[in-house]
Amino acid sequence: DLLSDPALPQRLGTADVDHLLRLLGREETVSERGEAIVRVLALTGREETPPLLLEFLSTHPSARTAEMFSLVLASAGDEQVLAALARKALEDATPTVRAEAVRALGRLRDEGAREELEALAATSGELRIAAVEALGLLGGKQSLSAIMSAYANEDAAVRLAAVRAFA
Repeated sequence: DLLSDPALPQRLGTADVDHLLRLLGREETVSERGEAIVRVLALTGREETPPLLLEFLSTHPSARTAEMFSLVLASAGDEQVLAALARKALEDATPTVRAEAVRALGRLRDEGAREELEALAATSGELRIAAVEALGLLGGKQSLSAIMSAYANEDAAVRLAAVRAFA
């Protein structure tokens, strides 16, 4: 199994990465082969691959898009690059990808995203829970108002997110 080989990233040369990217570009859906290629490319640690992989995932949504998105984000070593990728993913058409991008901004403790996260936490949309959780990760007194509003919400899932944000 290629993915269990710890030396794989070092053994892949530029030509190998280019070949895998071309193979991925031919995929019409995220098949098992496409998932495997995304996983291998994410392991390479090359800074040019995460944006390409995220572009592929956003144009080829599947049941596992959010999981694959998380894997790609985790592979981007530079936090500034990672935050930029997460912000770009907020525009993705797939709700699960947008939710994972919101959570990633919280995990990164990206202060530049606070205003947008607070706005999302105040909406009734599908990103509200993820935004409340992300604000909890950001922490600080600035997050308190949005989290308290979520705690007072009728929706039990939103209240639970507020409780997790306080934890």
